[in-house]
Amino acid sequence: MPKSITASRQVEARTDWTEVIAKALTYLVVSSPGLKDKKVTEKAAFLMGLGLARKDAAAVLGSTDDSLRVNLPKKTPRRTKSATRTRQKR
Repeated sequence: MPKSITASRQVEARTDWTEVIAKALTYLVVSSPGLKDKKVTEKAAFLMGLGLARKDAAAVLGSTDDSLRVNLPKKTPRRTKSATRTRQKR
């Protein structure tokens, strides 16, 4: 067998094990007693806070990306105290 064919098969056979390990660890974290009783949106927010993409968090939780997109609360910018005060008349 020519070397070029075997080399291409070796490249195809490689698996990114870091991604597999990361997803397995996220599943274990979500299944832990501390998060087991939480809502799916709270779990998704936790996983996304760890750096997981929303699509991957949905896959780990057995949900869909669209469902999390709709159900996760949108972050609104907080106003500072000075921005909410009215100007005083002089």
